[in-house]
Amino acid sequence: MFEKKNLLINCDFCDTRTMKEEDYASFERIVLNCDVLLVSETSKGILNRPPITINQDTMIELPDGEDVNIKTVNGSCKIGAGTEVQPNTILAVNGSLTISPDAKEVLKNYRHISVNGSVRYPDTLEGLLGVLSVNGSSDVYPGDCVLLDKRFMLDAYFPLRAKQNGRYHAARRITVKDPAVDLKKLIEKNVYFHTPTLVTLASKAEDCAAIFDEQTRFVVVPDGMALLDGSTTLNASLLKKYGKRLFVYGDVTLSDGFEGVEKLIVKGEVKLKKTQLDAFNALDAEYDALNILPDGRIFENAVRVRIDRSILGSSPDGVFVRNTAKVVLDPALTGEEILDRVHLENCARVSCTEEQESAVAAVAKNVAVIGNHDAEGDEPNSPMELLRSAVNTRLVNADSYVL
Repeated sequence: MFEKKNLLINCDFCDTRTMKEEDYASFERIVLNCDVLLVSETSKGILNRPPITINQDTMIELPDGEDVNIKTVNGSCKIGAGTEVQPNTILAVNGSLTISPDAKEVLKNYRHISVNGSVRYPDTLEGLLGVLSVNGSSDVYPGDCVLLDKRFMLDAYFPLRAKQNGRYHAARRITVKDPAVDLKKLIEKNVYFHTPTLVTLASKAEDCAAIFDEQTRFVVVPDGMALLDGSTTLNASLLKKYGKRLFVYGDVTLSDGFEGVEKLIVKGEVKLKKTQLDAFNALDAEYDALNILPDGRIFENAVRVRIDRSILGSSPDGVFVRNTAKVVLDPALTGEEILDRVHLENCARVSCTEEQESAVAAVAKNVAVIGNHDAEGDEPNSPMELLRSAVNTRLVNADSYVL
């Protein structure tokens, strides 16, 4: 039987408190990747010796023999008065965590809470959350508010359903785009909204001022303009559906037929090709930023893109790749072809030959790694290097693992 020389462990929790050094002495290299690492005074000494490499977000030291309850949630998780949890629980959430104002007593049962993602909790509990570590975003809301969606559209039915003296919170923004929304009914009910940003029709702005927090940023849509909330593509079909006077809260990408717009306000970025620039400049348009894209075939938001002569040959204006994990260039491509026909932006890795590297660097923007790393290998101790030598590696993927 072939003996494994390396050990790679990927897990949310790793409990090392019962680890025995002799059990792992046969490995030449050990790499441990985890969110929460549980250690004791004894195991810390073992872990600090080579050949062990540890990548962890949080380390918790516990006495030898102390019992803890470990729980992992992938997705959304809520903690409130009705949450059933055992004492001395350690929780890892890969996703979103919402903590309700009535969770004070329940939180006492948690030894630690680790969140990879986002967490929402009331300001009334801030002093109780020393057990919380977050790798992501946090939204702290007033404890007397009812939570709405992070991006909430206030429709005509909400005033009918809102409670008397109700207080509501949206983490990102609230949008009022329907003229039929009866804000005066909300004023009569003494309703209050707490949110960073309000996007509203001009005809509704005065009533909104009476029910929104004074720190809320108002974005007002001029009368006679259609409001589009979110990024969109501006083309003839969009103009036919919403009219020729548009207010877009988000980014806009220009496409065929955009020239028909009469008035355009963009609270975001306008993305267009060089060939569209003159026609766009002739429009009555306001925008926050302009992003001129190279003309040519566009690949974006992909895991892997390969560029060879067949792709370049069918793309007379070149190839533009962005927001992609890995780009592979055919070794047959010359540096001149890359300089003239390839554009790279926001890519994690570009695989190319040594002869192509200088040309790639010249056309790349925000690219983390350039070169033939598939052939040369990655950094010692990296997970990818160990995976490539899988014949010598014992691989463990688990929610929790005990060494």
